Amino acid sequence: MLSNVEQLIYTSFDDVGFTSAYSKGFPLSLERTIKNEIIDRYWDAYQPPPEGFTAVYLHQINRHETLFGWLYNECNDDQGRKHVPYFLIYYVNDLLEQPLLEEIITLLEKGPLQKVVRSVKPESLNSILLDASFISVSTSNGVDIPQDIRNVCYTNLKSEQLLHFFTPQSPTKIAFNLDCHKYTSIKDIYSDKIFNNPLEVQNIYSVIGSIVCKENFTVILPIVVFIALLYGLLFLPFLSVPKSESTPSAQMRH
Repeated sequence: MLSNVEQLIYTSFDDVGFTSAYSKGFPLSLERTIKNEIIDRYWDAYQPPPEGFTAVYLHQINRHETLFGWLYNECNDDQGRKHVPYFLIYYVNDLLEQPLLEEIITLLEKGPLQKVVRSVKPESLNSILLDASFISVSTSNGVDIPQDIRNVCYTNLKSEQLLHFFTPQSPTKIAFNLDCHKYTSIKDIYSDKIFNNPLEVQNIYSVIGSIVCKENFTVILPIVVFIALLYGLLFLPFLSVPKSESTPSAQMRH
């Protein structure tokens, strides 16, 4: 059950610029992981998402350590930048089982319990103490997590696979990854076009399916063989030379 949660904020604070603020109990050893696996992966400064963009994410480090939180496009900062990311990241040090996962998902959907403004960088953040009433005091800036993502999370949780997902708010629909392969963000999969073009859910599922199959040779090999045989049966007759026609070498011998 969620009880004591540490938090970190990465954004552009006035008169300071881009930096992090965190609670005293937040493990600073995770800063590189956060930069590589969350900030750099889900934010592209050269092609940012539209104004007002909101997304949620979860990154399980190991069975007992989990990062999850929200990404907002905060628009302008004091330096005149039009698109400013606001990453609010919660850290839980507890065995991730289904009841805890359910509470995390509920919190992601409801929104953070508090949101620090960017006008002044705080010296430190408070640890968050959660109880049964936390749902009623959230800021309502969350994102609905589709049942499909929940189901895959439950399946992978039972098989003790680490969970990773990223879900933007509609209309960009769904994009997720749960297997730690190289396609681990929506911009990796769609070259950032997902931020500008609404996509059909079935297209996303087909892309995710093709990614998963890349590492499952026992599934993909029979399909490749079948396609090769089908290609040969369809096109081989057209490539053969008719017997009634003489070849150029035969004409030279006459």
